[in-house]
Amino acid sequence: MSESKTYSFRAEFGQDVVAFKKACAEKGIQLEIEETPFDRYPDVQVEIKTTASEDDILNVMRGIVDSHVMIQTLRPIPLADNNLERNYEAE
Repeated sequence: MSESKTYSFRAEFGQDVVAFKKACAEKGIQLEIEETPFDRYPDVQVEIKTTASEDDILNVMRGIVDSHVMIQTLRPIPLADNNLERNYEAE
């Protein structure tokens, strides 16, 4: 079995995270996931542990409507190390 990796990202709304988890389940991607509110906004910060590759995670995100914030903030690092700033060139 592959080694588990840690990724983190920000989502605009909790519903985006629900859609992400559902899409991962449909693709057979198993996750350990932690979600916490992001400051005063409706945004949610997320940390996941999975054996899936970053490309696999991005492909799931690309299949979700309005997932640009998740894609732009996805990093292969723990949440504590992710500044969650958007990379507008990612998509």
